[in-house]
Amino acid sequence: MRATRRLLRVAAEIQAESAGGAVRVEGHTDDQGTGAYTDALSLRRAQAVREALQSRLPGVTLQVRGFGERRPQLPDIMDGHPVKRNQARNRRVEIIFDARK
Repeated sequence: MRATRRLLRVAAEIQAESAGGAVRVEGHTDDQGTGAYTDALSLRRAQAVREALQSRLPGVTLQVRGFGERRPQLPDIMDGHPVKRNQARNRRVEIIFDARK
């Protein structure tokens, strides 16, 4: 949990340095569950990060979106078998800063 808080603090510092722009918070999951389930789960993940960032980024609009399993970083299944390490990497939240001024 400490690492998560530290990452959120760093994200807030980066946004403060970029002096404006939009912040997108995008949730992702692995392929375990139905499409509706993974969509809802990824959205809840993104919303949790938004909640944690809001107090650190006053005046910044955080756009939240859940992508479910549609944007994996790595394949969840290889040679017909689930790859736990890849599934873990696909369960994530990405924070995207638009530093346009």
